[in-house]
Amino acid sequence: MTNPAEPDDLEVQVAEIRRLAQQAQETVARVRGQANAANGAVAATVDARGRVDDLRLSPQALRMTADDLASAIADCIRRAQDRAAESARTATQAFADRSEIRGALAAMDEFAAEPAATAVPDRQEDDDYFDEFTRDPLGRSREG
Repeated sequence: MTNPAEPDDLEVQVAEIRRLAQQAQETVARVRGQANAANGAVAATVDARGRVDDLRLSPQALRMTADDLASAIADCIRRAQDRAAESARTATQAFADRSEIRGALAAMDEFAAEPAATAVPDRQEDDDYFDEFTRDPLGRSREG
């Protein structure tokens, strides 16, 4: 990436990071995890946040006991959530691994570490100015 010494360069880099982050968010929003359980009797699809988008029960599922069906549904949803989470991790890792992101973050760190352009005034100079300012025309201190 470019040298971060110029604020304009940094702004360009930040804009690029935002664009890539938006792209990553859109990719994650499309992530789905799918799984089935009980030999295909139960099938589930969840989004990247683990919310169930679809749950299907085959005729075989309707012949299961209530406890077995509940267990199969819970297992199926958990596995679909695990798959969606892994897909989302992969998508966000791909974003974080991009050289543009690493370079821009390093540039921002470097920019933030640079000393300020204006030096801190000497404390003695401040004290002398204050002393001069607080004296009357005869040189006596106005503090009292």
